[in-house]
Amino acid sequence: MVVMERLRLLFNVVCIKIALLNLFNTKLIDERIVRHEIYSTRLFIILFSISVVIITLYTSLSIHVKTETLTMPTKIQYEQLFVQYSDSLQCPCTQISIFYNEFTRITSSFHQVCSSEFVSQQWIDFVFATNLTFIWTMDVRTSMSAMWQLISALCQYANTTFSDTIDTFSNTSFISPMLISENLLRTQMQASIDLTRQTASDNIRRSFTAVHEITQASGLLTGVSTNFIVPLLSSGWNSSSYTLLFSQQSRYIQSGSTTICYCQSDRSCPNPGNLYLYKS
Repeated sequence: MVVMERLRLLFNVVCIKIALLNLFNTKLIDERIVRHEIYSTRLFIILFSISVVIITLYTSLSIHVKTETLTMPTKIQYEQLFVQYSDSLQCPCTQISIFYNEFTRITSSFHQVCSSEFVSQQWIDFVFATNLTFIWTMDVRTSMSAMWQLISALCQYANTTFSDTIDTFSNTSFISPMLISENLLRTQMQASIDLTRQTASDNIRRSFTAVHEITQASGLLTGVSTNFIVPLLSSGWNSSSYTLLFSQQSRYIQSGSTTICYCQSDRSCPNPGNLYLYKS
């Protein structure tokens, strides 16, 4: 009981001390002034406490930025740091440029016909030796040699174009002042490879289109008479100095259609190749 009374007495004394606390005591006797000084002390303590709480919360919740430098990190160290600090990690490169061929390898593959015997000069010469005297112009044997020769040329042109494009790409420098992640590098590389492949394909397609349009606009005659037939007049226009020739435009009716196709006005008149046999 004695301890409880002493504690109660101590509590009352502390409360009185706090209630009468005056940090701005001017030693004046005027009760009104003393009362104002006590009120000012209480207001100061309240505002000071609020400020301390605000500063404490701000300090505890704010993010502290700490910069650390690691000299010559290994690949494993960089990957570990990247997992933890991917947004703030910076690793300057000692060499900001590198050729693509030092870390990439690109190969091109073409249709299997480009590597078959059908585009070899031996096969082209073989089908060219066919006797065309009694074979109709529309027979596939009349144009087979020219067709395979054209396909061979197209394969060689495509191979050369893609080889030059790959060489240009391989000798191009990849520039980056900072080390980037492997996923980002793969994404950028794939985008560059896709762009290079699309550019090469567009160049080949434009070349084919230009040759096709120039051939059509110029009205060039094929050597196998598939777009024009040139009959040689047997009499009336021949002389010792010249021979007058007339060209007659070939006309085609495609399967399942009644429209006549002209090579002069239409871009192409595709028809299936057939063999036509005649009774002797």
